[in-house]
Amino acid sequence: PTDSEWSQMEIYLQNTGFNSGEILDNDVNRLTNNYTAKALSSGTLWSSSSYENTVGNDLSVNNASSFSALPGGSRGAEGDFYGVGRDAYWWTKTSAGNGKGYCRTIGYTNDGMKREMYSNGNGLSVRCVKD
Repeated sequence: PTDSEWSQMEIYLQNTGFNSGEILDNDVNRLTNNYTAKALSSGTLWSSSSYENTVGNDLSVNNASSFSALPGGSRGAEGDFYGVGRDAYWWTKTSAGNGKGYCRTIGYTNDGMKREMYSNGNGLSVRCVKD
C-alpha cells in the first residue's frame, strides 16, 4: 500500500471505534488520537509492557481489527536484526526521496502506529493489498 492508503486505514480505524481505551475520533487527521496499535497487533509474540493501552499490555484484547500485526523486527543495512518480539515495520510504496522510503511502525510500548522514513537499504516487512 501507498503512504496515503496506510493513512486511510488508520483514519478509518480511529473513526470507527478501534482506538484503544475506547477513544473515538471523528476527523481525517491520522496524527490526532491515533491509538490504533493495539487493534492492529496480534495477541501473541509481543514483549510485555506495563503501560496501559499499549500493544504489550494485556495481549488478550489485541487484534480487534483482525490485522494481526506480528513483531518481526527489521534488518539494518549492515545485516543486523533489531526489534524481533518488540517491533513491527512495514514499507509503504511511497518514496521519501534521497534513498529513503516511508514506513509504518508499531512497538510493544506504543499505543499508536507511527509513520517514519528509513533508508532503502533496511529490510522491513511488506504488506500486500489487492486492488
